[in-house]
Amino acid sequence: MFSLEERERAVGLYFTTPMATAQVVEHLGYPTRQCLERWLAMDSRYAGHMAKPIIPLETRLKAIELVLGGIIFAGHLGITGPAKSPDSSMRSDGSSSNGSGAGNADNADGASGNNGTGTSGADAVADNPLELVESGWSVSQQGYVSYAFALRNTSTTLQVQYPEVAITGRAKDGSIVFSQTQTLNMAFPNQTIYDAGQAGQGTAPATVDFVVLSPNEYNVTEAQGTATFPISGISKVRNNDGGTTFNGEVRAVTDGFEPSDGQQIKVSLVLRDKQGAIIYGEMAFVDWPDNGQSMPFSIPVYDLPDYTSYESYAQIW
Repeated sequence: MFSLEERERAVGLYFTTPMATAQVVEHLGYPTRQCLERWLAMDSRYAGHMAKPIIPLETRLKAIELVLGGIIFAGHLGITGPAKSPDSSMRSDGSSSNGSGAGNADNADGASGNNGTGTSGADAVADNPLELVESGWSVSQQGYVSYAFALRNTSTTLQVQYPEVAITGRAKDGSIVFSQTQTLNMAFPNQTIYDAGQAGQGTAPATVDFVVLSPNEYNVTEAQGTATFPISGISKVRNNDGGTTFNGEVRAVTDGFEPSDGQQIKVSLVLRDKQGAIIYGEMAFVDWPDNGQSMPFSIPVYDLPDYTSYESYAQIW
């Protein structure tokens, strides 16, 4: 399992040096190139810059027609070089959840989530199968936003790779305080994903909007299998340093899906107020467990808002 610091070091090295992915792996000695490319694809700095399939099917068919007609011209084909390249949860009261939630996107101080859809590029699909179920956030004493949202794939047959949600913080006058795109790994058919993390640059916003971006066509395909991640044994421990650690165990249940080398699981902690609205989120990463086995996780947190209940969700990473 790679720590968050190791992950950030590898991703940071890629963005701050001329190194290619293979050179970063060789320099650090970890992870695999496929794992690093997956980390990069989920970094907001990389969003929108992922390479398309080098030659899509329709272009290959067009090329065949042109070849048969005696014409070979790459520019005419539009071929260019590639760019650099919850399931189950356990609530704190012991009841289980299938990952779907109420559509209340307002947090305790009146800021709202936005379940509209945006676009991530000219090749976005016409009918976006993704929808925002709920969202919420709170601000730390340092001005950073801790958020969580639920994203649902409404299709029963299609999977969406690298789904994206734009997160925008605004001041009282409507001006933008921060804006970033959170990229996930995969939304399997009929799956609801809970994702949590931190946003902002240290300036507290008055409102935060969450907008689902339309995926690119080549990232929406027929599902070749599914994976779910049941969580059990969720508990919390108060630490001597004033923090709280949330613990639990997660399993991976696959149906036709084969995890790739270095595949991980992201666990998201979600805190709710007495109205059931999301008010905080945090995350942790664990290695993919062996078949039939579970993987323990711990999420230490500080500076928490007042909350009534807590939940944990897991997704492929």
